[in-house]
Amino acid sequence: MKTIVSVIFLLLSAQLTAFASLPSILSRSLKNDGGLFFACMARLEGGTRLLTASDTGGGVVLRAYDDEDGDALDDELYISDASKSLRLSLIRSGETEYLLLTGGDALCFTLLDDTFYTVPIPDKYRTVTGIAALRYGSLDTLGNTRGAAYNLLNQLKREIKYSFIDRAGSMDSVALDTIRRTTAACADIMRYDCHAPDTDTLMRYILSTNANFKIVSSLSPNEQGNEIRLVSADYIEDIARRIFGIEPPKPYFNELTERGYSCDNGFYHYIPAFNVSFATELRDIIAVYDLGGGVYYVTFGDIYTENGVSVPEISYAIYEKNGADLRLLRLGMGGDLPDERELLTYSGGGNYAKFVWEEKKTLAKGGGLWYNVCAFFEKLIRF
Repeated sequence: MKTIVSVIFLLLSAQLTAFASLPSILSRSLKNDGGLFFACMARLEGGTRLLTASDTGGGVVLRAYDDEDGDALDDELYISDASKSLRLSLIRSGETEYLLLTGGDALCFTLLDDTFYTVPIPDKYRTVTGIAALRYGSLDTLGNTRGAAYNLLNQLKREIKYSFIDRAGSMDSVALDTIRRTTAACADIMRYDCHAPDTDTLMRYILSTNANFKIVSSLSPNEQGNEIRLVSADYIEDIARRIFGIEPPKPYFNELTERGYSCDNGFYHYIPAFNVSFATELRDIIAVYDLGGGVYYVTFGDIYTENGVSVPEISYAIYEKNGADLRLLRLGMGGDLPDERELLTYSGGGNYAKFVWEEKKTLAKGGGLWYNVCAFFEKLIRF
């Protein structure tokens, strides 16, 4: 038989940690595998698996992942044949799904003990979806795209739940508006972590996206210039102190070339940090988790557009209440969502801390003794 079907069992990948979440696995796969064109959740071996398909240049490789036993990559299935026209589909019989290869000698595959095996084709089945067709060495993805894989990733990330209380449905509308405006202002910073700050990079990004922060500052940027731009020092200092909690450096003008920015005569001078056109549009707030001590973990949907190409994504921010403002502690646009252990490193502990304008009636648990009793048992359960 000329059809080449290679089944290779792999041990735990060095790039994937034990019990890695399926959204993290799919995110990493999309980042590292430029040939990935298909992803779905498939019911294999009595449980739900992440199934991906990638173009190898001469065939297709399918990978099945789970996050139940630490072996994130269950197995790989390679299919290639330049002498036939083959079609690969996902089929279902009863509660179990299989991979069906037709066009030559029909073959049916399933997972057994985290390994792909051939099994008899079920007498009765229905086709769930077509995955790919190999027509004499030419790949047809049957309309499957990386965009659909990104949609699946966003769906999986939206479904992640945490043990913290979600305040999104009970917060004062002004508080939620502050979260939206601060998130929209900070989004183009892309990455930030107060635990490992790079102040010069942060300042260059604040300067290069300073127009975004007009919605959270009462001051005017008074921006001017072309290749070297100028923006009001008062405006930038207000943003750096209130939103990021840092004391903004003021490099001398002769440091402009080395550091990318300087401060002189009431203005910051800066060389734009980005050479591509991009923007981020905030779409919706998914959850506002109360981490305690006035610290909030916010997950949200957004659309990132670069050079005219738009990608929907799920992102997150961690904020600390600072009077009527929010101070950004961490930002991750489109990246993996942090786990609870990471999140707790940003929390100061304690009960729900209200914004200055919030009334007791906005507390999800009602406030007072009842809220404190609930918070006590919540902490017992959590820890």
